[in-house]
Amino acid sequence: MLFSAELWDHLKHADRYGIDGVTPKLNWKGVLARKDDVISRHTKGLDFLMKKNKITTFKGFGKLTGPAKDGIHTIEAKLADGKTETIKAKKVVLATGSDARMLPDYNPDSTILTDYLLDKTTRLVDKLLVYPERMRRNLEMTQGLVYSGQLLLDLAAAGMLREKAYKLVQGYAMRAWQDESDFRAAVENDAEIVASLGREGIARSFSLERQLRHVDQIFARVFG
Repeated sequence: MLFSAELWDHLKHADRYGIDGVTPKLNWKGVLARKDDVISRHTKGLDFLMKKNKITTFKGFGKLTGPAKDGIHTIEAKLADGKTETIKAKKVVLATGSDARMLPDYNPDSTILTDYLLDKTTRLVDKLLVYPERMRRNLEMTQGLVYSGQLLLDLAAAGMLREKAYKLVQGYAMRAWQDESDFRAAVENDAEIVASLGREGIARSFSLERQLRHVDQIFARVFG
């Protein structure tokens, strides 16, 4: 993808190189397809080397069960097909992944990407059809479940330990999700939650108007 980005940059400024009449058009699907093709060819090359050297491969995720015993490591592996297998080996290579590292005194430049995203978002909003009543009905179909995050914050702000608040809210949320039951009704019948917030406080946690109270200011700030 870095090569594609470099090539794109050169094509946009083709006139600098004495090449006229070039009007490039980005094909993002094509960029991703090339990236996938490069990765595929590299992995197939590794597969070939494994087979050539008669190395048995297991595709999936594995973890060491502990220190080696008599020089033999034991790995519990979850294979790509969903099966699990115990693998024993004298030598193990750990693939831990990697993190991006920036050069000293340089920060990642996301300005161009952000500008592109904002341009796309502006077009999306410009042609967006909004049906408020349908949106409200969709929210009400969750029977209050969409307000679980706000409820957790309010309980913590009221003095309840966050771990306890999380356990309470998560328990009711999971039951409501699995059983399609009324999340708000369950919360309103919990003595600890009622003692912490009161009936009015609970109603405030489940208030749609509270969530939307700053919408006008946000739109004015972004699009004004």
